[in-house]
Amino acid sequence: MVIPHLTSLYHGRYILKRVIFIILTVTALCANVLADDLYKVSINNEADAQALRAAGVEPILPVSNGYLVLADRHAAENMQKSGLAAEFMASGISAAELALDHRPDRQNVKKYDLVFEEGDLRLYRVDPGLALSADYSDLTPVDNSYLKIKYQPPRELYLNASF
Repeated sequence: MVIPHLTSLYHGRYILKRVIFIILTVTALCANVLADDLYKVSINNEADAQALRAAGVEPILPVSNGYLVLADRHAAENMQKSGLAAEFMASGISAAELALDHRPDRQNVKKYDLVFEEGDLRLYRVDPGLALSADYSDLTPVDNSYLKIKYQPPRELYLNASF
């Protein structure tokens, strides 16, 4: 004889496990679909900065003459329509996967996926789950929570002619 209460309890647990599995699977599959593309965008004046802000991008890092930004398809189209000079760097990436190199040499280039390099600035794609672990002790996760897009005029070099 089967006790109805225990059967429904077992069935309820089975359904719950299936629902959790489906949610995790859909989340994992959507992560790549929802990931953005990384661009280097040149900012030559205040109008460029305003156009980039209006495009709906996520600023990642200031770089020489502009910013590294993450853009979804819609934001990338907005950048193109506004005439911004945007150079594609990497696809299917999120801010949580980006880390900065703080080694002075280029040893990390052999160990990690380099997505951007300018001078001594190197940006890598890493596993977001391990970004703060000891395996990545020579990298620093990108913190762009403070970053606002603004135009920075080039600094002029003043030389004193009299010595």
